[in-house]
This record gives sequence, structure tokens and C-alpha cells, in this order.
Amino acid sequence: FPMLAGAIYAKTLTPKHITAQIVQMAIDGYIKIKQEGKRNYVLEKDSIEKTILEDTTRKLYADLFKGKNEVNINSIPSDFYITVNSLKKSIDTKLYDEKYFSRENKKLWNRFLLGGFFGIFVTFLLATPLASIAATGWTIGIVASSIILIILTSKIDLKDTLGNEVFAQLEGLKMYINTAEKHRIEFHNDPKKYLGIFEKLLPYAIIFGLEKKWAREFEDLYKEPPYWYSGDISTFNTFVLVNSISSVSHGIQTSSMPPSSHSSFGGSGFSGGSSGGGFGGGGGGRW
Repeated sequence: FPMLAGAIYAKTLTPKHITAQIVQMAIDGYIKIKQEGKRNYVLEKDSIEKTILEDTTRKLYADLFKGKNEVNINSIPSDFYITVNSLKKSIDTKLYDEKYFSRENKKLWNRFLLGGFFGIFVTFLLATPLASIAATGWTIGIVASSIILIILTSKIDLKDTLGNEVFAQLEGLKMYINTAEKHRIEFHNDPKKYLGIFEKLLPYAIIFGLEKKWAREFEDLYKEPPYWYSGDISTFNTFVLVNSISSVSHGIQTSSMPPSSHSSFGGSGFSGGSSGGGFGGGGGGRW
């Protein structure tokens, strides 16, 4: 599922991954996204209640609505940031419990990081005594070693064998989404089939920051809104849909921060993607 896939790809859960999960819930028929005004969006429960089996997705669904049938994206419950922190902890635990990440590698990462900062701290603490006995060389050596330890933490791969397999699948999926223009002729030959692919991969395009590029490839194929979206049908296309999702993402990011932080909030919920080529694997398996 997108939250777990995003956390494997980025090493931790972010609000962007939560947005991708909300879009996945809409595609799966649990909720609908409604446009009510220029930049006003509402998440609405589907009229037929369905049971969400996955525990973190179920918590996200419950905490978004708080027992109501709909929630305005601009007035998500003020304590939603607590939900985000809880989801992050749950996903992090799942990463290690289900062997996507290695606890041994995490321990090594912690040792290197703590060792590096401890060395720098001790050096600055003893800077004056060391200088008085002309131990400048020792000081420089300890600081340099500490910095090297900190740098080495970036080289430690926290992922276990399963995590690396999923990461490789995600990289292949990203390459496919990023080079979709090569498949435009196929899209036009069977629009219905490829619109299904658009929806299936849209949450993952969001994870990679490629949702606008993905929408561009399907702009002239989407003749009507999907069943899980309602808004201005007369001007609807995939860009309208992605802009709606961007507004949802902005609301999720804002709500993911404690209320005291909202005044300094800035930026959108999506980040840019890198270029790539080819199709290196599908998005199946356990995520």
C-alpha cells in the first residue's frame, strides 16, 4: 500500500505518502473527493461502508472523519498531527517487524552517528586544555574522525533483503511513470485499459513527485471524472484532477504540523522527480 511503499522508498513516512494513501482509498471505493468551490475540497465516505483490513490505513480513515461522513480538507481535525506521528511510528515498526529494514543496520547507523557527535562534543569540551598542551594535531584528528563517522552513516543501507527487492520494484515503477510518453500510441489504441493503469499508478506517481507528468500523458484520454471524484465536469481533465489532489496534499501537510507551526508553513505537498528510462518492474507484492 502507498504509505508503506513511500516509507520504504524515502526511509520514513511523510505527509506526501499519506496523500497517496488517501487517493488510493478513493480509487478503492472507500471515499470520494468532491470539489465544492474553486479551491475547496471535501473528502466524503462512500455510501456503502466497507471494512479496511490494513491497520494503518484503517486508522487514517477513522481519524480523518472522526465518526462524521465527510471532512473539509481545510478543516481537518486540529489534532491530526498526532495521527500523523502515530502512523509514522506504526509504519516504522512495520518496516522492521516485516523485515523491510534491518535492525542490525539501524544499530550500526546509531553507533556511527552517536560516535561522531560524541567525538565532536568531547573535542570542543576539551578544546582549551588540549590547546594548552599543544595537542592541536590530536584535536584536528579527533574532529576529522568524528566527521568521517557522521558521513559514513549515509552509506549504511538500512534496508534488508526484502526492502531492497521492493525498492528495486519502486525504482522500476518510477522509471515507467517517468517515461510514459513512449507508450502514448498504446494509450490511444485502448483508452479504457490505460485509464485503469492511470488510476492504479497515480498514488505511486504522487510518491515519486511525478503526478503532473503522469497526468500530462493522459490529459486527452480522460473524457469524464472517475467515479471517486466530483467537481466541474465541463472543464474536467487529468490536470484538474491532479490540481485537486495537490490541494488535498496541501491540507494534509498543514494538518500534519502542530497548530503552533501553521503560521510558518509553506510549500506544496509534492516534490519534483528525477529522470529515468525503461520499465524495470511492476508494483505488486506486499505493498
